[in-house]
Amino acid sequence: MSHICHHVFIEYLELLWLKDIATVCCGLIIAIFGIAYPILIDTISDVGTKYNSKTLNIVRKYEFPHNSLNVPSLKNQSIFEIVIILNLIAFIPLFIDFSKYHSYSFLGSFFDIIAIIVSIFTSVLFILWVNVIKLYKNEPNVLLNHLIKKFRDERDPIKKKNLYKTILEFGILAQINSDRQIDKTIFDFLVNDVNSSDND
Repeated sequence: MSHICHHVFIEYLELLWLKDIATVCCGLIIAIFGIAYPILIDTISDVGTKYNSKTLNIVRKYEFPHNSLNVPSLKNQSIFEIVIILNLIAFIPLFIDFSKYHSYSFLGSFFDIIAIIVSIFTSVLFILWVNVIKLYKNEPNVLLNHLIKKFRDERDPIKKKNLYKTILEFGILAQINSDRQIDKTIFDFLVNDVNSSDND
């Protein structure tokens, strides 16, 4: 009898632990979506103005997870936004008390686990998303080198064209600000990358 009671008690603690973790995850994701996300969106929205660029915000949306899925109906939503929405949907079953339905009581733990897994995935994506914002708010030469690397690796002609425009806009900015370091980076890019591709 005591063995059965001990087993039931352990199961109860496990269910309670899952429920507590899922509740913490729910609060974390709601905080990301409701507080951090709008602030960071507002922060990155003026990056084009900072660098006097018309295409930089377009190019930023090529970065994972700022980029969109290749699905017409979802082309206006980034991967990160889609994952947040899916995460919020995964929280809905947490508000249902499955213990009332004995045949389906196991679903409570199942949805708790799903919510925890999706929340961990969303948190990792959020870190990657923030890292892209930090990169685009970084020193101009750091960002420029990143864009040049993307230009070299990119195969899509439209994306490559926008990257090229953005890099040239940095050149104009360098002329205005008399930034010799960016000037040199642009010059090396035009000589080594653009000329070599023209010759090919």
